[in-house]
Amino acid sequence: LTDEGGSPDTAEKRLLNADKIISHLRSVGISDDRIYIDVIAESTAVSDQAAAVALKTVDMIRKKYSDVHITCGLSNISFGLPERKVLNGAFFSAAAVMGMDAPICDITSPSIRNALAATLILLGEDDYCMEYIEEMRSSSDDETEDVLLELMDFVGGFCNPRLRIF
Repeated sequence: LTDEGGSPDTAEKRLLNADKIISHLRSVGISDDRIYIDVIAESTAVSDQAAAVALKTVDMIRKKYSDVHITCGLSNISFGLPERKVLNGAFFSAAAVMGMDAPICDITSPSIRNALAATLILLGEDDYCMEYIEEMRSSSDDETEDVLLELMDFVGGFCNPRLRIF
């Protein structure tokens, strides 16, 4: 969603760029279900609003274009920070809840697999939590519980400010 000026600093400006791209693609006969829009995840080490802007962009695009696919390089969000896997997993979950359906990520990463399994439960897409249970049983990450607790705490920051995770 970049333009001549680079990557816009607000979700609203990014949505305007998405509008232009999608309009052009539609005009040449490409259906929405074949369009992939990259919301541009930037490092939170450089801009403390990078994750919030990316997540808001995901939400705005999903609400306006239900069939367009939304993507971004998830690990960009944690570039330059310690314990990147925690932030990557949290961002993965938050972005999925907001409507991202085509993330670029390392699915072999235990933290990403754990985040996916947990997110599917939260979205009501894991009947009886069976996929989650299977993932937790097969996980080779000894710190699964700690990672999930950190993930829940981080994702809580994107939810209603009155929401508390205990």
